[in-house]
Amino acid sequence: MGRGEDRELVDRLAVPSLNLLKWRFQPGFRSSSGSSSIRGLRIRLRGYLKDNPGLKASLGDFFGEAYELAVIVAARETDLPESALPNTPPYRVERAVDDPFWR
Repeated sequence: MGRGEDRELVDRLAVPSLNLLKWRFQPGFRSSSGSSSIRGLRIRLRGYLKDNPGLKASLGDFFGEAYELAVIVAARETDLPESALPNTPPYRVERAVDDPFWR
């Protein structure tokens, strides 16, 4: 597995985490398009993992980094201080890619 695939996996994990944070911490802004966005990102992530099965074993390794990135962006996009968001993911990586979770 190369560095490019590692970076791609982090990015693909960060975006759903970002959307899940915004969904959880900005309930007044929830919409059907937000829900659709989360579902679409999960489908793309699962497809990427299906195309690159060797990456599945690395999900947990890269999830922490992806979540840190998501917190930074979520704070900026929501105008919440980073300290208002959990330091560690409030869910396991398997839940982040699971359709029924926070839909």
